[in-house]
Amino acid sequence: MWNSITTFIDNLPAIIDKSASSPLAMLALTLLVGAALAWLFFRKESVKVRLFIYCALLIGVSTLIIALNQAATTVGGQPEGPPIEPSPPPIEPSPPPIEPSPSPIQPSPPPIEPQNPTLKSSPIQPDKDIYTSLETIKVEFDVADRLPDDGGWPVLGISPASAPDDQTGSQRVRIGASGQHTFAAQRPGDYQIRISYRQTNGGYVPVARYPITVQAYPVESKPSSNSIQTDKTLYTSLEEIKVKFDVADRVPSDGGWPIIGVSLASAPDNQTGQQREKIGASGQHTFAAQRPGDYQIRISYRQTNGFYVPVIRYPITVQPYPSDFQPSSNSIQTDKTVYTALEVIEVEFDVADRVPSDGGWPIIGISPASAPDNQTGSQRVRIGESGQHTFAAQRPGDYQIRISYRQTNGGYVPVARYPITVIEYQP
Repeated sequence: MWNSITTFIDNLPAIIDKSASSPLAMLALTLLVGAALAWLFFRKESVKVRLFIYCALLIGVSTLIIALNQAATTVGGQPEGPPIEPSPPPIEPSPPPIEPSPSPIQPSPPPIEPQNPTLKSSPIQPDKDIYTSLETIKVEFDVADRLPDDGGWPVLGISPASAPDDQTGSQRVRIGASGQHTFAAQRPGDYQIRISYRQTNGGYVPVARYPITVQAYPVESKPSSNSIQTDKTLYTSLEEIKVKFDVADRVPSDGGWPIIGVSLASAPDNQTGQQREKIGASGQHTFAAQRPGDYQIRISYRQTNGFYVPVIRYPITVQPYPSDFQPSSNSIQTDKTVYTALEVIEVEFDVADRVPSDGGWPIIGISPASAPDNQTGSQRVRIGESGQHTFAAQRPGDYQIRISYRQTNGGYVPVARYPITVIEYQP
């Protein structure tokens, strides 16, 4: 015990320095200072107060002793306790174990190497090397001798030839070691039929690749084509467009369908046109009258992947309707040709032979003679094919009675024009 006290005294400066930063020592110091101040000011109080002060002093001293003991242990001083027993002698190392003789090394399976796809011995064989964008791609394969037996499986897909080699491609399906598969038609471009091995760790190892090419489908656009026929090639802007078609030998049976539409001839070839409708492989279709311009009747094939492949283009032309502007026309008759500014204008008309029956209707109006021809005029009203109408008196000037046809697409086609003149009223 005397040695422990001597060691403690020798290391006291270091112990005090170490305990200065100890939270326990700070707590002890706080209790001692507080107890000393309480004794200074309250020692003459009741017994309970003095007993509380004595307890605080006792707790502070005890805490300080514990803090100093911990600091002494840190700096090398040993607290009082039983003597340290000497360590036992070192254990002699046992002799090394006898190494078992190595087992014979099992040969690893042959690495999976892509075979040259251009060879006839390739494990992938499509029915051809060059397709059109409307042809399905039929593939036979046999990769039984190229797959390990570790719990994975082969997958088959089609991918652009420029895609990274670790990509398995679109329309990917799990396959057996051999069999057949058919891919939907693809857009024009260079592709690869890809077989990969899906490992149990989720990685894909290339097994075989076979290159193919998809070319644009040859669009039929000659007016003499038997695949599509219109009742004429030159229409007026009031005539419906009647079409017969037969494309049974030009569309595949892979789940898609043909559609027909009418489009401006200058529109991009991948546009199917307006008034587009799904059709069968053959039949008839009628388009509403179109505004003047050059058009194409377009039949396209809608593939299962949502892509439209042009099949047939057939050119037609729509000219402006020849409006009847002659004053002696039987289409429009007024009770006179010169009116005063106080006279109403009475009109009789008959345009039954000049308007189609495609869902639109004729309208009549009165307009200044200098107004653009596509303006229908003021006091415009919807009319039948024949009848009578009275316009209110007009200000002096040159006018036209105008009958136009309102098409289902919202356009107005001039049908008949009749000139009149309004002069100042002379009392």
